[in-house]
Amino acid sequence: MSSHVLFTIFGASGDLAKRKLYPSLFRLYKAGHIRENFAVIGTARRPWTKEFFEQTVIESLGG
Repeated sequence: MSSHVLFTIFGASGDLAKRKLYPSLFRLYKAGHIRENFAVIGTARRPWTKEFFEQTVIESLGG
């Protein structure tokens, strides 16, 4: 039986998400504490496209 996890981040365009939440989720995933079947939904007041959101997350991970 596979389990799926969904993270919803309110304030996904904010400083806390960029500095703390995205890097922490990535570290948990790399350490094996989050399985492969997971998704992140970000909600915010800023009208970002999916591509811009993805780029922001990548940059917050040092990429």
